[in-house]
Amino acid sequence: MLKKLMGLLLCMFLLASFARADLSSPKMSDEEYRQYLEESNDFATADKGINHIYNQLKSILGEYENNALQDEQMRWTIMRDTKAFSEGEKGSQVYIDSLVKLTNERKAELESRILKLKQESAASEVSEASPMPPPQIEDKSPQQQAKPLVNNVTESKPSGSVASSDGTFSSFLLMMGIIFFMFYLLIYRPMKKKKRLQIDYLSHISDFTETQKIMGVDGLVGLAVDEQRKKVCLIDYSQKQFRTISYKDLLSSEVFEDGATITKTMRGSQIAGALIGNIAFGGVGAIIGGLSGKTKSTGTVSKIDLRLTINDTKQPIFDITFLNKETEKDKPIYQQALQTARQCHGLVEVLIKRADMDDKLQAQSANAPMMQQTGQQMSVADELKKLSDLKDSGALTAEEYQQQKRKLIG
Repeated sequence: MLKKLMGLLLCMFLLASFARADLSSPKMSDEEYRQYLEESNDFATADKGINHIYNQLKSILGEYENNALQDEQMRWTIMRDTKAFSEGEKGSQVYIDSLVKLTNERKAELESRILKLKQESAASEVSEASPMPPPQIEDKSPQQQAKPLVNNVTESKPSGSVASSDGTFSSFLLMMGIIFFMFYLLIYRPMKKKKRLQIDYLSHISDFTETQKIMGVDGLVGLAVDEQRKKVCLIDYSQKQFRTISYKDLLSSEVFEDGATITKTMRGSQIAGALIGNIAFGGVGAIIGGLSGKTKSTGTVSKIDLRLTINDTKQPIFDITFLNKETEKDKPIYQQALQTARQCHGLVEVLIKRADMDDKLQAQSANAPMMQQTGQQMSVADELKKLSDLKDSGALTAEEYQQQKRKLIG
């Protein structure tokens, strides 16, 4: 309980700090943000350069210094992104330019550390090899002599700004600590818990072994397939519902884009059996073409859904959302959402066709004895007609006709 209370207090403090800094929420999602950074050649070059220098510095330092450097680099990364966002909207050119500038400055700082360490190492080797005594240095207290690597305090600061800088740095460290705690409490921990729950729930479904799974944009609603048992599990983690149905209970699959149908597939055998409704349809191809709507002519889309119609009077509809915010059609997030929706629709279409094939094979197997009996009856009738024609033409006598007739009838 105390931990939760502390977490809430830290959240309030962080929100107040952000409000004072006038940091509004970014309008760009994390996926769009990563895509935007990847498309920036300047940022990619700067990021590659600092990674190279960072790894080079790690190879020189010992284990303790490496741990300190890693913590420092994480704090710097958050500081850099926060400062860049304070200068320009997330994803804007001003924001990118600030990221590049701060990254290059950090790279130069790490390079100066490497140079300093190499110079100190060389001086130490010369001092050990020289018989001359080491130069006299000013006597300092242990606190003054201890200058940790992670602080990287330059020696040229004016004396009047030292206290102010130390206070700013302490505030910065406090804010970074709060951000890390918030990230763990509100994002990382719930994500790990949700992933663990997804694995646990699916593994406890009886008579079902997942071979394929497709989830919607929120990661909570989707479907899993058991190809061996010919079953589908309709997943809704938000409601803790896991409905297992047979392939044959899938009546239709339809992809919507802002409410307009993109593509649709329906069970052919079940349409013939009037399970979907008392409406007279044409062929399956005519149904798909007739029910496919036209997409919006605008360049943005707000929602992409896949709707499954199930042979269940209580819950006949199951929707999976793959896009749930207004997005331009030329953006990667839209293309990815549409591709995933079509992939899910294609998977369901295959399952529906397999169910139709099973129905067709069962119908053929059930009708085989009747067809065989009907064929035999028609064959006997044809032979009797031939005998009658031979008798009428005089080729057979009445006695011969009766003998042949008794052989056919048995």
